[in-house]
Amino acid sequence: MNSLLYDLTHLSHRAEIGAPSGIDRVDLMYARALANSPRLAGAVHYGVSRPSLLEPSELGAVVARAQQRWRGQAQADPGFARLRGFLVGADDDTPAPPATSAWRRELIRRARIGRYKLKSRREAPQGAVYLNIAQHALERRAHFQWLAGRPDIKPVFFLHDLLPLDYPEFWPAGHEERFERRIATLFELARAILVSSEAVAERVREELRRRGLAARPMFVRPLPSPLQAGSEEGEDDPELAATPYFVALGTIEPRKNHLALLNIWRAMVEAGETPPKLVLVGGRGWLNAETCAALDRARALKGYVAEAAGLGDAALRRLLRHARALLAPSFAEGYGLPLVEALELGAPVVASDLPIFREVSRGAATLIPPTDGVAWREAVWALSDAGSPRAQDARARARAYRGPDAGEYFAALEAFLQSL
Repeated sequence: MNSLLYDLTHLSHRAEIGAPSGIDRVDLMYARALANSPRLAGAVHYGVSRPSLLEPSELGAVVARAQQRWRGQAQADPGFARLRGFLVGADDDTPAPPATSAWRRELIRRARIGRYKLKSRREAPQGAVYLNIAQHALERRAHFQWLAGRPDIKPVFFLHDLLPLDYPEFWPAGHEERFERRIATLFELARAILVSSEAVAERVREELRRRGLAARPMFVRPLPSPLQAGSEEGEDDPELAATPYFVALGTIEPRKNHLALLNIWRAMVEAGETPPKLVLVGGRGWLNAETCAALDRARALKGYVAEAAGLGDAALRRLLRHARALLAPSFAEGYGLPLVEALELGAPVVASDLPIFREVSRGAATLIPPTDGVAWREAVWALSDAGSPRAQDARARARAYRGPDAGEYFAALEAFLQSL
């Protein structure tokens, strides 16, 4: 039986933040599932000349730290309390939680890396599978030089997508070159590749052929929802359920097309209508000056649009469960984890008509071209009225959706890794 080495570098660094990204939550889901695997021989942290190889228990400690930071309870989440007050029209004067400053996070990070180095005097077991989920710093080839010196080790990488190569206009200048170095490292070292959709799998095969590289084993399976892991008693919230509101989930950056939603809400107000409320869940990213200007300064959006970053899993479940719909007008995606999360909770989804969203939603979502503003506005109005036939149909399709099962997913993953 091949032993397993899990790379905790990314998760350990990100466990101190308050607003996890989709990749963060996938990394945590993997780490949580594999922390108790009998095959886990150790946890790996990047080093300059060689990695720090830690006891398996260190992965469990990182998982516990990230879960404590990210999951929380909705009723104890000040950010959710203020957001709920905005949605239902009740003022909330709960003070904001103190933020962990950047310098303190950096001190914690450096102290932890130093501790990892002191604790690491082990060598990777012969023939182990090295698993890297987050693609973290793959552009820095030196971190992975040790793998070239250990041909018995079987490196396996999760490749989330190749979007920065296909749509460089959605990232800051220079990112395409950095991503190219990242992919070059991955393709050079990977004995096998994990992907979350057939669409990404075919794109990866195409890229390997284009580069003249050999095909390699690929694990192709849709990701389960990280929000499946645990649920809070009393998540039902009749007052929130009676409030017409929509949610968009993801970093505010141009590929996600938040500006289209803000323009729809602005048009409603300027037409004399009273729109439902809109919650943008996610931090502010890059190339978003126009979107942020609208959020900060557009008078028409005041009182109708709110931002929410740093919500715990319990708060996010409650928010999605009672929303009229999740809105995902993206121009391009590699998977669509928010769709799976919303549909698993029985929340309708209106999303861009993309091949990947058709694959992921399996007929349960309403799909509209991302540039068809008229159709998006009509869908929002129709779903705002929970009693309308269109809203009831959307809710019924969401409730009938059965997403990927986490137990089956990780059983299949274990079998795949064992086959290498």
